[in-house]
Amino acid sequence: MKAKVVKKPKDESNENKSVPRATEIANNISDEPEHDRFRGEVNQPRIICIIPARSGSKGFPDKNIKPLHGKPLVWHTIEAAKNCGVPIQRILVSTDSQQYADIIDGWCGKGYVPFLRPSDLAFDSTPTYDVIMFNLDRLEEKYDVVLLLEPTSPLRTSQQVTESLEQLFRSKYRALVSVVNSEQCHPILAFKLGRDNQLQPFDGSEYPAHPRRQALGKAYFMDGSIYASFVDTYKREKSFDHKETLAYEIEPWQAIEVDYDYDLIQVDALLTWRKGIK
Repeated sequence: MKAKVVKKPKDESNENKSVPRATEIANNISDEPEHDRFRGEVNQPRIICIIPARSGSKGFPDKNIKPLHGKPLVWHTIEAAKNCGVPIQRILVSTDSQQYADIIDGWCGKGYVPFLRPSDLAFDSTPTYDVIMFNLDRLEEKYDVVLLLEPTSPLRTSQQVTESLEQLFRSKYRALVSVVNSEQCHPILAFKLGRDNQLQPFDGSEYPAHPRRQALGKAYFMDGSIYASFVDTYKREKSFDHKETLAYEIEPWQAIEVDYDYDLIQVDALLTWRKGIK
């Protein structure tokens, strides 16, 4: 059965719009030696944005091309990358589906899917590292920074992508991930179920284990909206989160990931709400 997708209006352009150039961030870059080579407009880091969009989701089949505000879900993430204020030299959608490639070509223009991801890299158990390295190795051109934007986090904005990259380049760190402060999911408030579904503190502490919400220290969780790393560091660590990682905080309402159909309903409502308050 073919996935239900939104047809593109005839009057929309298929051109792959150029990424807008940013005001120089060289003046804001840290004095750390490891970043010195990126000072100035000419020697700014070359950035590739990879958007992973495989077709084989089990929980929500073809979620990456489901309609959201009249456009395929993946379109929103491509737009966030295209409108980033820091120059991104390449935006690449990594998919295993020719149907996805055709839809992206029609909505966003040619060039975002230069090749398909092999089927053995399109399982739900496939490590992100393997997907990123496949794309980096396949391309002839080399990049200094890899930016990973997942299409299932469409509430992040191009401004937040811009700020994330600028903060990374100003810092002494080698990677960045977006995080959210969530009181509802605080680890101190977590439970596990024992025998006969007995409620037990998750960390094994004795009762009373759960203080008032107002007394809790802030706890942050990676929300999946933005990942960035210098390529050499990513190859060494094989991860975005390690001791050289910087955090970029987003709003809790932006942390919804589209993994099920009801997530899409929430995100659609939030997009409508956000447009109404601008």
